[in-house]
Amino acid sequence: MIDLILRHRPATSATAGAAARRVGRILGLVAVAVAALAVVLLLSPLVLDDIANSGGADWNRLSDIGAAYGFTSAIVSALALAGVAVSLVVQNRQARAEQVQGIRS
Repeated sequence: MIDLILRHRPATSATAGAAARRVGRILGLVAVAVAALAVVLLLSPLVLDDIANSGGADWNRLSDIGAAYGFTSAIVSALALAGVAVSLVVQNRQARAEQVQGIRS
C-alpha cells in the first residue's frame, strides 16, 4: 500500500522500509503539531483570564481574540475536509490497483 501511495512502482524490501520510515516521520510530525495545538488551546483560557484580571481589561481586544478562535476553527475544519479528500483519492487509487490486479490474475 505504501509503495502504491508514494510512486506506483514495485517495491523492494529496502524501498518499502524507506517508504515506511518516511510515512512514520510524517505521522510523527503531524502528531507533534496536533499536540502543540492542543496545548495552546488548553492554555489560552488561562492567558485570557490573566489579561482580564490585570486591571482595566479591554473587552474589545478580548472580543477580537475570541473572533480569532472562529478563524482558527475554520482553518481546522478546512484541514479536516482536505484530509477526507486525500483519503478518498488514496482509496480510489487502491481500488483501481486491486481491480487491475484482479484482471491480471
